[in-house]
Amino acid sequence: MKAVKKQKAKQQMAKQQTARQQMAVTLCTLIFSVAFVVPLNADETCDAQALYEKLDAETSGDISRCDIQIKAPKIKECPLPKTFSGGERPASHVVLLMDASGSMAGKLGGKSKMSIAKRESLRFLGALQKDVPVGMIVYGHKGDNTKKGKAESCDSVEWLHRPGAIKSKLKNSINALKPVGYTPMGDALDFTLAELQKVRIPKKKKDSIPIVYLLSDGKETCGGDPVASAKALHESGVRAVVNVIGFDVGKETRKQLEEISEAGGGKYFPAKDAKALRKQLTAAHDTEMSLLQYERCLFFNLSHTVGVHNNALLDAIKCQTREITNPHRELQKKLKTLVAEGAIDKECASQTKLLAYKQNLEDGRWLLDKNREIRAHQEKALEKMEKGSIWKSIK
Repeated sequence: MKAVKKQKAKQQMAKQQTARQQMAVTLCTLIFSVAFVVPLNADETCDAQALYEKLDAETSGDISRCDIQIKAPKIKECPLPKTFSGGERPASHVVLLMDASGSMAGKLGGKSKMSIAKRESLRFLGALQKDVPVGMIVYGHKGDNTKKGKAESCDSVEWLHRPGAIKSKLKNSINALKPVGYTPMGDALDFTLAELQKVRIPKKKKDSIPIVYLLSDGKETCGGDPVASAKALHESGVRAVVNVIGFDVGKETRKQLEEISEAGGGKYFPAKDAKALRKQLTAAHDTEMSLLQYERCLFFNLSHTVGVHNNALLDAIKCQTREITNPHRELQKKLKTLVAEGAIDKECASQTKLLAYKQNLEDGRWLLDKNREIRAHQEKALEKMEKGSIWKSIK
């Protein structure tokens, strides 16, 4: 019995000794770790600079590793466009002004000029509307060509088909036209100016302008001044170009139509019959498409040039985040941990943070400088592209 008690006493003593040894080891470990973790001076004041340098060395950020390259953009060679309109610019919108006066009921080859004009206009606009907004304004389509119906006829100018309207309705709208009244060309051009002022041109189509085609077989008969109206349309903020197609007209009428096209910055194109009208409208379509394709090619080159520079800037931002921002955040976390462990006090952490912030701001200037460098490179590239374009930018 005594032997058992003696054995238990020995075991108890052994446990107590083991506990004391473990406590000693723990205490030594704590003293050792504090000695190496806490960057304090002998007088236990905070050396924030030393602490910052130590923590900064532990974070592996190095902005010199950011080697940002601007890749060469993919530049297409843009075939020069054909020339038809006087403005020689791509169309932001194409608007056809259709004469629906009584004279359009006249016959050519057994068919009315109106039926020929409707057929060819539909063909022209239908082909264009796949690539550019098209519209049709009709005039002289109400009242009749008698004195009694003149007032109504001269007031009849309206959209038959607005740019952006449902494409499928274009055919029905054109087919419904009937030639009945007088010829208010001046009012039609004034109406066009007022309406185009409401239309916004997309920023990417900075070289584009509205292109107007006036199709008529007669002179102004409502007392307007179509020459002055065409000039106003061309010289206004709209900057539209007015081209005129004279359909089966005499010398006197042709003279006025030529003056209209000249005042509108466009050209006059005669069409003595259905075949000639198709030829002129086909040429107009081909030229508008050629100008549009040239503009698209330029826009492709512009997009790629801007794109490679934006990508370079994005690479710079990513690299700065990796080499500056993320290491700075890691340093902040370490400071927070040291405060939580009691290794440093909050005042010491604040002093160290201030040093880190100052350095972070200094390092952040690298991105500003890199951005200026990239943008300067882009400006030179865009300037070179603009010099290579056949168009001067519209201010």
